[in-house]
Amino acid sequence: MMADWRSKAEKLYAETSDIAAFMRRGMLAGAVSKLTISKSRGKSVWLCSFDDKSGIVYVPDDVVTLGAYWTSETRKPLEGMHILVACGGKNLKAFGTFFSGSSLSYLDLRDLNCRNVKSLDSAFYNCRWLTRIAMPKTGFPKVEEIKYMFKGCYTLLSLDASALNTSLVKDMTSVFSGCHTLTKIDLSSWDFSSVENVSNMFSCCDQLREVNMKGVPATKLVTGQGMFASCSQLRSVALFDFSDGGFTDIHEMFVACHSLNDNRVFSALTSTVTNTVRMFWKCKALRNADLSGANVDCVKDANEMFYGCSKLQSVSFRGLNFASCTNMNKMFYGCPELEKVDLTEASFSAVESMVGTFSGCDSLKEFSFAAFKVSRVSSFEGAFFGCKSLERVDFTGFTPVSVEVFRDMFRNCVSLKEANIPAFDINIEKCDCTRMFSGCKSLTKLNMGRVRCKKFVGAGVMLTVGCELLTEENKRNPQVFPKQLGTQT
Repeated sequence: MMADWRSKAEKLYAETSDIAAFMRRGMLAGAVSKLTISKSRGKSVWLCSFDDKSGIVYVPDDVVTLGAYWTSETRKPLEGMHILVACGGKNLKAFGTFFSGSSLSYLDLRDLNCRNVKSLDSAFYNCRWLTRIAMPKTGFPKVEEIKYMFKGCYTLLSLDASALNTSLVKDMTSVFSGCHTLTKIDLSSWDFSSVENVSNMFSCCDQLREVNMKGVPATKLVTGQGMFASCSQLRSVALFDFSDGGFTDIHEMFVACHSLNDNRVFSALTSTVTNTVRMFWKCKALRNADLSGANVDCVKDANEMFYGCSKLQSVSFRGLNFASCTNMNKMFYGCPELEKVDLTEASFSAVESMVGTFSGCDSLKEFSFAAFKVSRVSSFEGAFFGCKSLERVDFTGFTPVSVEVFRDMFRNCVSLKEANIPAFDINIEKCDCTRMFSGCKSLTKLNMGRVRCKKFVGAGVMLTVGCELLTEENKRNPQVFPKQLGTQT
């Protein structure tokens, strides 16, 4: 039907010398409606509709913004229309919401003059049935705003992105968010030199498999929060050229990208990044994370960074300096296949909290604290909870002078055989060691040094309940020296 209608419309258009004559002739084949788009200024566009749910819309020279005044009543002639050709628009500067939420499946903008268009914010927002757009011959040379431009275009199959000159665009928030059937997109022709925000740019594109932005300079980028969130089929990403800049905030950038296994994504970790919270949350296909070429000097928060990466087997932090990172809570929580974490020449000098950092890492066999300066850490609660294969922990340099909570730190580490912490010298108001080694069935030796505090929680059997191989003498560790008025519970 589309091909038949297009040939009919193009023949009709070719036989007319001007758009007014075209509209008059269109009345013979369909019905011409006057659509009010600005009541206060008396602006209107003209729609020639045909019986086969197709039509042609003409934008007069006096119209600057489409959809400036747009209600359900005024847009009734567009309801149920599937195919639309737009033309005219000599002085058009903004699309507004003229096409938003329409039932269009094909939109032809080739004869629409978009030389002066600056705003395309929400231009095709929630056009759920739109599969293709023929971009204007003029392109969009002056566009400045494209936020939410294609958001919610559930059935958009392909797009010629080269028509957009993005050199003046600063904000690309949610441009393609929710384009469920889009499988591949090449943005290597786009200019990101002015772009600061790409938050949720491709979020919920659950059939998107490949994105190419390789070599595109991005000097002003600030936030990439959720840029690819819930792109469950995403496998390959060629990111920007970060040689002259980089993101500051990339939290949840690849959250729930279940198929992602591409080490090129770590190029986003540059010296400017401060927030990596949930960056790779539940990237279930990620197997090896080699961050040795990354720069994490300014990262402050790595909370849940690799949470739930169920296929992750190895991580390399070789040579990295987490000099600013204070939060490592649940960083590798629920990574059951993680066997090795390479911390060679790595440094964690600012960390303050390691709650559940490696909890549920069933395959982790050994760990060393040599790279950690734990004097500032306040909580290790559940740090290695349920690490079933953990046999050896190197406590070299482990001087937790400020730790208040060790609750469940090694609970249910059923393969752990020995814990020797001679530098365990705590001098604080309150210390909670409840179930610290509970359920460590293979533990035969425990040396925890001494604790000095007013209130010690978890002394005696609560500390080692279920440690069947420990002697009664060993179970009385650590040596607790209460301060004045101190108590044990």
